[in-house]
Amino acid sequence: DPIKREIAKISLERLLEEWPLIEVSGIDEHKVAHGNAVRSEGEPGLARIFNKQGEFLAVAAVESGWARPRVVLTSRASVE
Repeated sequence: DPIKREIAKISLERLLEEWPLIEVSGIDEHKVAHGNAVRSEGEPGLARIFNKQGEFLAVAAVESGWARPRVVLTSRASVE
């Protein structure tokens, strides 16, 4: 089915593009890759976490000034 094939091509980044984006680097990138929370000024709710290279690292729940990764999309080797 051509429609199903086209839907399957939608990237995760595009599918979630309406969610706020949090950009991290250095120690915060390492923390996110290991599922640890990082400080965030974002509004409460779900957000996408990317590194400075534009790699989608995680989906996080933002609450009380913290972004807590709920789904980590990167391997430990990719951030070392």
